[in-house]
Amino acid sequence: MRGPLLLVILGLTAGVALVSVLAQDPGYVLLQRGDYRVETTVVALGIMAVIFVLAVRLVYRVLVALLGIAPGVGRWLEKRKENRESELVRESFTDVLAGRDAAFNQKLGKLERVSWFSEVYLKEARDWVFTRQLATAQKHDKLKRLWQNAAAHQKHDPVFTALYAGHLLRVGASSDVEAQLLGLADKGWPVEATAVLAQLRVSKPDTLISKLTKLAETTPSGDAATGLVIAKAQAMTGDQGRQLLTDYYATHRSAGVVTALGTLSLTSA
Repeated sequence: MRGPLLLVILGLTAGVALVSVLAQDPGYVLLQRGDYRVETTVVALGIMAVIFVLAVRLVYRVLVALLGIAPGVGRWLEKRKENRESELVRESFTDVLAGRDAAFNQKLGKLERVSWFSEVYLKEARDWVFTRQLATAQKHDKLKRLWQNAAAHQKHDPVFTALYAGHLLRVGASSDVEAQLLGLADKGWPVEATAVLAQLRVSKPDTLISKLTKLAETTPSGDAATGLVIAKAQAMTGDQGRQLLTDYYATHRSAGVVTALGTLSLTSA
């Protein structure tokens, strides 16, 4: 009871104070538009505003009670929004199936505003678009721009770095590939990195061997051990490298070792 009573007292006090002030100077308001003008006092304008608001609320409630217009409109708008979101998702899915990467990428901004399209799905969608962009890039400069504009989590992910290195190798940027592999040997060596190394003859095998040796000791769960064997084979002369890969393959069935053996045979010929 104290709360409502206190509000009533405060309201009455404020009302008395306002009436006292307006009694001395009711104020002057001029509204003019073109040849029409309305002159009134602040009090009269306030009363008219209150009456207008009350009238609008009254009309609204009458319409709701008699016709149910407002709830119906609300349901119609909600249904329309759901239909637009469903159509957007269908179009996006069609773009993915058809390989229209650019069209799907343009829809990502709108998908972000779909309430039930979670951040996890958005991240996966962005990663898919980025992977497709790397795969379709045909020039070295295009790949570098894509990598420069990549998201932070993509640049720090060893798998994405290895994929980037693989596409660099595809367009013939061997020196950049080696730089990416040396960087991976410092932070993490996924199987994708081994696949790239298997297709390349590095110019600094000793540096890569040193880095991979440390990585294999600290991160035994990665593929650094296989990468280390391939790097050592590339540093050897004659048939020693091929023999090392053959012996390693006998106990570690790895597609990367087979590829590396073929690369070593071709480059040594």
